[in-house]
Order: sequence, then structure tokens, then C-alpha cells
Amino acid sequence: MKYSIKQQIAMIFIAVMAGTIILCWFINNTFLYNYYEHDKKAVVQNAYERLNKAGKSEKLTSQEFQNEMGEYAFRHNLSVEVVNENAEVVFAATFNGAELNRRLFGYITGIPIGVEGEESPKPNTVFKLRELRTNTEYIEMYGQLDNGSWYIISSTMESIRDSVRLANRFLAWVGVVSILVGCVVCLVIARR
Repeated sequence: MKYSIKQQIAMIFIAVMAGTIILCWFINNTFLYNYYEHDKKAVVQNAYERLNKAGKSEKLTSQEFQNEMGEYAFRHNLSVEVVNENAEVVFAATFNGAELNRRLFGYITGIPIGVEGEESPKPNTVFKLRELRTNTEYIEMYGQLDNGSWYIISSTMESIRDSVRLANRFLAWVGVVSILVGCVVCLVIARR
């Protein structure tokens, strides 16, 4: 069966457009989660650097720093807590301070409580763990600031997973609509 030139052009255009959208969806579905995870690790590292800088300059307890760091934590979905040498909380931007306190104490004592992940994560490195009680995955970092205070920075991975799922679903719907609109436009142009 032979196709006319206009049908061939239309089919080639539709195939290229569909292939491009499918390739974009595949790349998004395969690599977006890893990209988000890498980005979240950089955000956690940046939060640590901000805390350490404020600790060195004795601004950790200043209202200006507390507001700025609280906004940063909220914007990036982080839970942050800093505890001084006397075990007093000097900074907190968290939804569940008791849980964060419990995990920080577990890291300090070398007995992580209710988590699954690295056996004994190294201080001042970003790592992943799963909280067993809620079966929730986190990216965390803990350790001591240069001023001697202990800190913990935590972010849930569920929000990242939800974002990836939503982005992939949206891209799939946009792709289907784009292919349908492209077919109509291609057929109209091919007829001319």
C-alpha cells in the first residue's frame, strides 16, 4: 500500500514528535529522582555551612539568623536542630523536635534508635536512612559545628518521590495532548 507524500510527511512528523515526547518521559522517569536527591543533598550541605558560619561568628542565636535559617529550612523542607554543649536547643526549625532530638542523641552515642541505613553514619556527611516506625526515608546530616554545638539536618524523601510521580504524570498527559494536537496540525498542513 502506497502512501501519498502528504501522508508520509504527516506520519514522519507525528512519529518524531511522539518519539521525542516518549524519550523525554523516559529520561524524566529514569533520572529525575536521582537529580532531586542530588539537589537535596546539596541543600543539606548548604544548610550545614550556614549553621557552621553562624556558629563561628557567634550569630547562631541572633534573631536575624534564626529568621533567615528558619525561612531557608521551610523553603527547602528541612528540619534543623542545633544543641549546645549543655544539651540546650539553641536553634530549631522542625515539625517534630522530639524525634529529631532522639535521632541526634542516637548518633552522638553511636546507637541509632529506630532507623535503618548506614550502620554508623559518619559525622558531617550526608546520608540516607529509613525511619522504621513510619517507614519513611530521609536524607540526614549530623555532627558538631566548629563552636562545639551538635546539629542535625533532616529532609524527608517522600516529598521528592511525590514530586517525581506528579511530574511524570503531568508530562504523560501533556505528551498525549501534544501528539493529538500535532496530528491535527500536521494533517492540515500536509493537505496544503
